[in-house]
Amino acid sequence: MQHPGCPYKPFCSALLTDPLLLLDPERRPRHICQETLRASTEAWTLEAMPPVPTGSDFRVWQELESWLTAWPLPIGRQVMHPLVWSLAVTPGAEAAALALRCSVAGVAVDLFGLVRPQDTGLPGRWDWVVEPEVAWVIRGAGRPPPDAERLIRAARAWWARFAGQNLGRGRPVGTGTFADREAFLRALARAVRDLERAGRPVTQENVADCLVASSARTVRQWLKAFGLSWAEALELARKISPS
Repeated sequence: MQHPGCPYKPFCSALLTDPLLLLDPERRPRHICQETLRASTEAWTLEAMPPVPTGSDFRVWQELESWLTAWPLPIGRQVMHPLVWSLAVTPGAEAAALALRCSVAGVAVDLFGLVRPQDTGLPGRWDWVVEPEVAWVIRGAGRPPPDAERLIRAARAWWARFAGQNLGRGRPVGTGTFADREAFLRALARAVRDLERAGRPVTQENVADCLVASSARTVRQWLKAFGLSWAEALELARKISPS
């Protein structure tokens, strides 16, 4: 398996289908691409996500979608919706750029490559830097098998090689939701001003970029949640004075 942006062998994308490559020093990748990292967290959340209770209102779905599509992925209880607290790996506000679920000796081992935010000095712009640590959870009863412990040691040693590497831009932990319609419109107003000052078109895609959202689809979900059309939201946002 190779994705178009993976320039070196061994291809880091191979981890998505065979995470046990981490046990083999000759076959495990010596680089990591953001495309692979994003694909890993997306695949992990889709597999691990518990059922959402029937009848949940749209705000619950909106908050869960914000978590499901976030990268890096919030894995600390403080920055996760209560419906997914069972998946929390730490009690704090940690985030993972990499998430892999491995099957070892009959148990599931979840591995998370930790990162920290780095302020770029620009509004709404954060880069993410690799921390030399891996969080892990063994989902199974009884004492962890030796093979699982060996995998965790190998993953820690491998991820530590990338310590300090700047992985580029992502969504900061805890962002991606708005308390009410007014908060959304204020954020939209700032995004519109930033785009117009930069000479960029005010599209949903560019607004998503300014709001550190995952995509234009997320912007459309916010519009739907607050009962606004795109034209109405822009009209109201342009009436808001700079704070």
